[in-house]
Amino acid sequence: TCSGVDVGNIVQSDGIKADVSFSVAQARNNNSYLCSDGGDPGHPPTSTSTIFTDNFESYTNGHRCDDGKDDKNWDQQGGVKFISLGGEHSKVADLQSSSANNHKVVMVSSGINLYGFHNVTLSYDRKLDDVDMPIGAQSLLVEYSVNGGSSWTTLEVVNGESNWTTKSFSLSPSADNKSNVKLRFTFTGQDGSNHAYIDNVVVTAVTP
Repeated sequence: TCSGVDVGNIVQSDGIKADVSFSVAQARNNNSYLCSDGGDPGHPPTSTSTIFTDNFESYTNGHRCDDGKDDKNWDQQGGVKFISLGGEHSKVADLQSSSANNHKVVMVSSGINLYGFHNVTLSYDRKLDDVDMPIGAQSLLVEYSVNGGSSWTTLEVVNGESNWTTKSFSLSPSADNKSNVKLRFTFTGQDGSNHAYIDNVVVTAVTP
């Protein structure tokens, strides 16, 4: 350093005391981003949303799917009705076979927009019932599509009879950020005594 001692200057030492404060302004107008003690500032908080839900309570008893404007959630082939069973499952979708052998009944959801969502979960209740004994050959195939129905991925196949069961499946990562996800329930029976009942169809997902 240059102190100037060689030309007769006296070395002096001075100090400065100051109060310093800092402020941070959040950028990009991201109002959902919050910093908290112990949180990870690199990962904003997430929330789970219900994207699609149908418990069939709004449909008229005996209403045939596709026959009216109030069933915009579903398309069908082979004969799907919304009926009252009473009890916990007071209204359900009834996929009923006919007298034709290996008759298929299909119920397909409308497109579900999951753009911007991840951690996608599908849940539903189902029951397979053969009113007449002995139990005939019957099966339920459950699938989903991430491209509007161009191709399908199997979630489960159920054969024979079953009591009410709640099923839950993760559709991630394949359904993440997709804008036209569809669900499909296909029931194959031997005669009109074969039924597959579907209730409480729910799709949830996480954002951001």
